[in-house]
Amino acid sequence: MFDSLIEREGHKDLENILKRLGEVADPLDRLLNLLRTSIDYFSEDTFLTRLLKNDISLYSTMLNGKSTRLITEHLIHIINNIINEGKQCGRIRPEVDGEIAAYIGFRLFQSFSYMRTIPFDAVKEKQGLYTEALVDFFYHALINDEQRREKQV
Repeated sequence: MFDSLIEREGHKDLENILKRLGEVADPLDRLLNLLRTSIDYFSEDTFLTRLLKNDISLYSTMLNGKSTRLITEHLIHIINNIINEGKQCGRIRPEVDGEIAAYIGFRLFQSFSYMRTIPFDAVKEKQGLYTEALVDFFYHALINDEQRREKQV
């Protein structure tokens, strides 16, 4: 029953995040916007974040559940597709393995949001500094060399 609840809430949260994301044509911008939007969403007092932050035993149960694995695989697939689209149009380095980058990005996102194990400085968090640090890290890991040179100039 708990697994079904997590699956339902996870899909509902994903739908809400994708609705907030809107239409962004550039794949790299879409990916970074997805990251920002997701962190903002999970910073709110949603049912799932309340549940996970208030009960460590439920959190560990959720991590081992089938529905969590399926939701994680679905999100990694979405991110991988965006990365591959970015590679095709030259916005993301061609040597980037989309699936691995998607997995790393997803786990980094978790560590900055609902899976955070340490408190962040509230003032810096309110200013969005941690979110922007994560976005910047992910951006620089993905952009091609030509874009990197353009940004430095």
